[in-house]
Amino acid sequence: MPSAYKIDYIMRRIAVLSLFICCLSFFSFAQGAANPVSDDAADFGKGVKFLQQNNLWEAISSFKACVKNNPDDYTACYNIAGAYFTLGNYEDAVTWYRQTVTIDPKHVNARIGMGMALRALFKHDEAVKVLREAAEIEPDNVLVMTELAMAYYGLDDFVSSVLWYEKASQADPDNADTCYHLGLAYGRLYDYDKAIKAFRSAISIEKGFVEAYFSLGVTLAAQQRANAEKSGAKEDFLEARGNLNMARALYEKAGDNKNVERVDDLLKNIDN
Repeated sequence: MPSAYKIDYIMRRIAVLSLFICCLSFFSFAQGAANPVSDDAADFGKGVKFLQQNNLWEAISSFKACVKNNPDDYTACYNIAGAYFTLGNYEDAVTWYRQTVTIDPKHVNARIGMGMALRALFKHDEAVKVLREAAEIEPDNVLVMTELAMAYYGLDDFVSSVLWYEKASQADPDNADTCYHLGLAYGRLYDYDKAIKAFRSAISIEKGFVEAYFSLGVTLAAQQRANAEKSGAKEDFLEARGNLNMARALYEKAGDNKNVERVDDLLKNIDN
């Protein structure tokens, strides 16, 4: 790593699960198989009721009974996968998402869920394959774009990650999370100017976006240190300090002492 990039805490950070996860409906309450038998319909109804009560294991049992009676019920399979995903059982979630897609190859949400579960298992290469298939089915799906960007990020393919984050940002320009993650990807490419622009966009959309302030401060400091090393000029981190102090204030307001200490350590770092 270049010496100019001595303070890179935030650039190493990426959530295992997507910040866009709330955009995906993990469950479907309408039965998807044609001509279900009566027992199957009853089991499906029980499964839906258990989901609504957040009794996920009971829901899984009911939906599995549903699939046993009617193996082509892709919605029951999808709900089983979603329940396993919510429980953090990603291996089983992948198995049932695959079964859903086998029955209904055009089920984009199942492919997205599978991609998320594969990323959670750090199987980023498999996630890319599944999500690219989803992108072929629905090329304008913003969640597919952002999930692909995260999967490529997990593979350290930051060029591809930037490409998909840029597509997502163009499709949904008011999404602060997309701008923030785009900044992280540009940061890993040491493209400070574009990273700074992306973090500033995130802050303009969401004024209290503390991690965007933190990342902006880190990136400005890295950029200014790099420029100072090239020119031999005295380092001036005034703007970087301002953003880091804003992040510190927001962390302190939230009672996040661990991150307050993290900012303090970073401020000491840029002052030395």
